[in-house]
Amino acid sequence: MLCVVGTFAFSDWLRILVYPFGVIVHRCRLTPKAHEKSIRFFIPNLILSELFTAWVQGFQRQSDNHLLNKSLLCAFLLLVAESTPVPINPMESLPANFSDLPAPLQKALLAIHSGFNQPFNLKVLAERCFISPYHLCYLFRQHLKVTPLGYLTRLRMTIAKQLLENAGLSVGDVAVLVGYQDWRHFHRLFVRHFKVSPGAIRSKGSSLPHRIFKPPL
Repeated sequence: MLCVVGTFAFSDWLRILVYPFGVIVHRCRLTPKAHEKSIRFFIPNLILSELFTAWVQGFQRQSDNHLLNKSLLCAFLLLVAESTPVPINPMESLPANFSDLPAPLQKALLAIHSGFNQPFNLKVLAERCFISPYHLCYLFRQHLKVTPLGYLTRLRMTIAKQLLENAGLSVGDVAVLVGYQDWRHFHRLFVRHFKVSPGAIRSKGSSLPHRIFKPPL
């Protein structure tokens, strides 16, 4: 996975995560008192990955053809702007009583929802909330009737279902997008959660657009 960060203004950033099968885009707003992250979007387009890879390779080679390198990056950003995204809004799944929950639990939930596809580490999560792992688990069980890992898994499965229904991706690609490198493990969790295989609800629409992209020499 590759990553590029661009800026619109001093405190307004666009962060793009590049996968072999498309990109995830979200906007970050930095202020003196807050770091807010907007709704994420997924754009399933293989050409985006090819354009970005070609740009990175030219940059790493320190190519003398600066005009080509700039053109590749501009073409990548233009395609991002013109593409129709699939919305991924992990914040939609926050508990209805979120505002009534203890502050450490609110902080943990926001961290889980904003980084749902990142590796899970209970100790690190508890440190971010300034409480012990034991107390964090207690708060989850008392207020949400689930463990922190169980909550994360449920969120990932919800987002995976949305992607399978709307993005036209393979089961393996969806597994990677929601944080699982082993698609078989993802398959088992999905079946356990929804009582149906991910392939059974996968979108039957057209597959991802794919053209052979060959950057000029």
